[in-house]
Amino acid sequence: MHDDPNATVETAAEGSVTVIRVAGELDAVSGAELRSHVSDALESSDGDVVVDLGRVEFVDSSGLGVLVGGLKRCQQQDRGFRLRHLNPKLDKIFGIAGLSRVFELEG
Repeated sequence: MHDDPNATVETAAEGSVTVIRVAGELDAVSGAELRSHVSDALESSDGDVVVDLGRVEFVDSSGLGVLVGGLKRCQQQDRGFRLRHLNPKLDKIFGIAGLSRVFELEG
C-alpha cells in the first residue's frame, strides 16, 4: 500500500480474470499503484483484467489516464480490459470525457 489514506488498490483472481479493486479516490498517487497492479496482472496471468470501481468516490484526469493506459497495454497483448461497477457520478464523468464508448463496462 501507499501513503494515501484516501485510497486502496487490491488484486484478486476470479478464475482466469484478474480483478483489481480500487476504493476511495483514483488520483495520481493511487493511479500509480493501479498502474503497478495492471503491470503485475499482465506479467502473472494470461487472462483479462477487470478494474472494479464500485468503491471509487472520485477520479481525476491522472486516474483516467491510468485507465486509458491500462486499456492500451491490454489491447497490445490481445487481452480484455473492462471496468466494473461505475457509480452514477463516475458514469457521468466517463460520459463527459467521452470514455463510456472507449471502455467495456460491466455491472
